[in-house]
Amino acid sequence: MITSISVLLAPIIAAYVGNRLLTRWQLRTWLYRRQVLQAEREYELLQTLTDKISQSIAARIFAMQRVAKNAGNTDQELFEKLVKDYNQELSTWNQALVAYCVSLNHLSAKTLAHNLEHVIQPLFVQANSSINKIISAHRGDVRSAEIAGIKADGELNSIQGHAGQFVDHVQTLLQETRTRLFGVNRVVPTATNLQRFTTWELFKLLWIRDIDSFSVTRSPVDF
Repeated sequence: MITSISVLLAPIIAAYVGNRLLTRWQLRTWLYRRQVLQAEREYELLQTLTDKISQSIAARIFAMQRVAKNAGNTDQELFEKLVKDYNQELSTWNQALVAYCVSLNHLSAKTLAHNLEHVIQPLFVQANSSINKIISAHRGDVRSAEIAGIKADGELNSIQGHAGQFVDHVQTLLQETRTRLFGVNRVVPTATNLQRFTTWELFKLLWIRDIDSFSVTRSPVDF
């Protein structure tokens, strides 16, 4: 009788245990894949955002340089066009600055946000004052405007240096982020990290005498 019951229950228990193991494996796989997709999305957003910021910085510097280098130009129509282009870039930058800083903070790039707001922007404000002096002087005395242009050109060279450092920092952050998200580490099982192993891998551990010899590769996003 007992033997008959055992024979009947064995496949039921095996099916139940197998189904539980399969369900857990599917859930872990789904969670892992979702983490990877989210990490990839955040990385792409950060890359796109920093590219846009770098282009905006370059566009504003270029517009300021054109005004500074043409401060001694007597062609009033050309100069006014350059001033109009500069004002357009200034307006575009001011409208985007807050969004840039908020987005960088949201993507955990707080250092970049701080540098943009407290290093690059103050330099732009200082250079903007010099550009305004050029514009005012050009309407009355081109020679005075030319002198102011030489001074502004030096300030813009300084901004370019800081902008270059900002871009270098961006590239470093992107590389570190990519390594952190998509790099591969070898993980050895311990009492504190068993959740990083699949059910099947934990089952295999039951049959290994030397646990320290067993390890698996894991992406850092697989917590």
